[in-house]
Amino acid sequence: MHSAITITDESFAELRDYVYHHSGIYLTENKKRLLEKRMSSRLSTLGFGDFSAYLKHLKQLSGQGKELNSLIDIVTVNETSFFRNEFQLKALENVVFPEIFEKKTSNNDQLFRILCVGCSSGEEPYTLAMILNHRFSEKLKEVKVEIIGTDISQQVVKRAYEGIYKEFSLKNVEREYLQKYFTRRGDNFVLNQDIRRVVHFRQVSTIDESQMKSLGMFDLILCRNVLIYFKQESKTKAVNTLYQILNPGGYLFVGHSESLYGIEHEFRFVHFVKAIGYQKPDLPERKSHREGD
Repeated sequence: MHSAITITDESFAELRDYVYHHSGIYLTENKKRLLEKRMSSRLSTLGFGDFSAYLKHLKQLSGQGKELNSLIDIVTVNETSFFRNEFQLKALENVVFPEIFEKKTSNNDQLFRILCVGCSSGEEPYTLAMILNHRFSEKLKEVKVEIIGTDISQQVVKRAYEGIYKEFSLKNVEREYLQKYFTRRGDNFVLNQDIRRVVHFRQVSTIDESQMKSLGMFDLILCRNVLIYFKQESKTKAVNTLYQILNPGGYLFVGHSESLYGIEHEFRFVHFVKAIGYQKPDLPERKSHREGD
């Protein structure tokens, strides 16, 4: 077991700025000790005795290669589970999904696209795929659903593609869904192929406008518990990009404890039962606004 390598205030500030520049993630001061603990093993593996030597190594790489991926994997938090935030999911199931399917049918549009930003190991997009399969099987005969999950961490994107989960991730899964969509193999639960083939994953930075736009246009975007890691400038940039890749009339959902308060945006605020969302107007509004103005 490696002992923790102490990080100086100067090295922490330098590493924080490096991570922010390449990912948009801002490491606050209270993350310093956690970073020490998480990074010490990595530094020892690479043969660095202190953070200044590691930082010099990073700069020589110019933000390219596997080490940047390793660093992002270490500093990002990837704890998640299936069927998180019941009231948002009910809003999707009871209001948003039916509304979008009806609009698709009336417009003879046969493709319904969903984007899950910061999807970690895939529990969120797979949850949506299961709900759609279970509740809207008849609609799926007329309209094809495509779900894209993105994350900046290469490691969790790989895990998401595998579709193999521990019991902890399934703590909110109802028995009916568990029996229908999962197969138990020892201590693991394997998600059925019918659900996995609906979802595709990409390693993408949320603040990289060109990467995000390359994904195409969407009818629904979930960006839950992502913006909390960004500084105001990055939040505004990310929200504006999400607005641009959302079809008119489409919806955006952020984390249940998040809002777009203080961020200039063009979205219309929408109330659901014990949940909130944001909708892109069918016709562009003249002025942007700040929530709460």
